[in-house]
Amino acid sequence: MVRDESHEQAMRQAGIERIINPFLDATDHAAEAFVRDLHIPEQSP
Repeated sequence: MVRDESHEQAMRQAGIERIINPFLDATDHAAEAFVRDLHIPEQSP
């Protein structure tokens, strides 16, 4: 688990492939929740 971009880069340079950033994951989850709550349909490309 990383706390910022520089920490993520250090982990990748150390050879770690599976990296979790809880801040980015939480942001994605919150955005999806807002879309659901606002009843705005997601657009498909």
